[in-house]
Amino acid sequence: MPARARLACSGLFALLAAGCTVCPPQPLLVANAPPTFVAWLCADACRLGFPAADPLPYHAGAPATRLADGSYEVRYQRRDDGRWTPRADGRLLAPRVSGTEVPGDVRYVAATGLGGWRTVDAEFVVTIAVTPAGADIRTSAYGFDAEPLLRHLHAAAEFAQALACPDETGGSLRSCCAQHANWRAVALLRAARDRARDNDLLALRDALRAARAVAADLPGLDYRIGAVEHAIGQDELAAPRLRTASRSDADPVTRSSAWTSARSSSTRSTQRDSESMRRSALAALDAGRLEAAAALAHAATATAPDPIADLRLRHRLQRARDDRFGSLGTALLLREYGGEAGVDRLLAEDYAQVGYWRLARRTAARLLIGQLPASDLFAALQSASAGLAQSAWIGWSEVVGGWPASPPR
Repeated sequence: MPARARLACSGLFALLAAGCTVCPPQPLLVANAPPTFVAWLCADACRLGFPAADPLPYHAGAPATRLADGSYEVRYQRRDDGRWTPRADGRLLAPRVSGTEVPGDVRYVAATGLGGWRTVDAEFVVTIAVTPAGADIRTSAYGFDAEPLLRHLHAAAEFAQALACPDETGGSLRSCCAQHANWRAVALLRAARDRARDNDLLALRDALRAARAVAADLPGLDYRIGAVEHAIGQDELAAPRLRTASRSDADPVTRSSAWTSARSSSTRSTQRDSESMRRSALAALDAGRLEAAAALAHAATATAPDPIADLRLRHRLQRARDDRFGSLGTALLLREYGGEAGVDRLLAEDYAQVGYWRLARRTAARLLIGQLPASDLFAALQSASAGLAQSAWIGWSEVVGGWPASPPR
C-alpha cells in the first residue's frame, strides 16, 4: 500500500476512534413541558458538560441562540489546544421553582462575546425545535466522545417530561443531575397540595419537608411546615421553624402570623415540659427522694408556672418534710386560688396538725355541709350551733379516720 494511502487510512481510523460523528438513534421529543423550559434545561446540561467553556459565572445564564422560527440552538466548539467555548447570541436565565407547575416564561437575553472559534476541531450542537407535538431535541457532534453528554441530555428530557406530568408527585422521580435536583420540588409541592386537600396532615408535613430538602430557598415553605407541625402538636419543632419564618419571610402578613403561631407553640411546649417535670417530681416524692422532688418542682415552676399545680406539689413536699405550718400556709393559698373540692379537707387536717381545733371544727363543718343534700342542709341550719359543731366534729372524724371522736376541751 502506498505511503499516502496508509496515511489516509490511519487518519480515518483515528478520526473514527475519536468519535467523528455521534448522533442519537432518534430525536428526543418532550410533549408536555414548555419548550422554553426544555431549551433552558438542555442548554444548562451542556454548560455543565463543558464546565470551563463559559467565561461568566453560573447565574449569568446558559448560552443559547434563539432562531427565527422560535427554536433554540446550543453550540459548543473546541479549538486545537483543547479549549471549549460556547457560540451563541444570548443566554437563557435560570428560572426559579415557585409552585406546582413547570415555568414556561424562561427569560432570554441578548449577549455578546460568545462568537466561538475561527478554527474548530470539535463541535457539539443541540437544536430544540418547537413543534405542535412538543419540544423536538436533535443533536450532532464530531471530533470527541459525546456519549456522556448525550446521556445527560436524554436524562434531562425524561426529567422535564416527568415534571410536566400532572400526576407525578415526586415519590420516585429522579433528577437528571444534582444541579437540577431542586426541580423535584415541583412534583413534591404537587403532592403536598393533594395531601392538604385530603386533610392528611402527617403526609402533608412529610411532603413539605421533602420539598424543602431539595429546594431550601422556596418562599413561604418554613411557615407552611411550621404551621402543619403546630397543628399536629409538634411544638418543639414548630416553634423554632416559625421563628425563622417570622424573621426571613418577605410577606409581612406571613411574618406576623408566624410570630403568633411560634409564641403559641412555645407556650404549649413549655407547659408540656413543666407538666412532665411535675409528674417526675411526684414519682420522686413517692420514691422518697425529697431533694430530687424539690428540685424538679422548682424547675417546673420556673419553666411554666401553674399556681394550682405548683401549690399542690408544694403542699405534698411540705407534708413529706413534716413542715406543718408550711403545709397549712400552702393549704390556705390553695383555698384562695382554687376553691375546689378537697381543699377544705386538706385545710382541716392541717389545722388539726398544728392544734387549731376551733378552726378545724369550723372547716370540718363546712366540708360536711357542702356534702349534705338540700333537705339535710336546711335541717342542720335550724339546729343549735353547739350541736352543729359537735356533730360536725364527729362526722369529720369519721371521714378522716384515725382521730378521737371527741375534740379536746
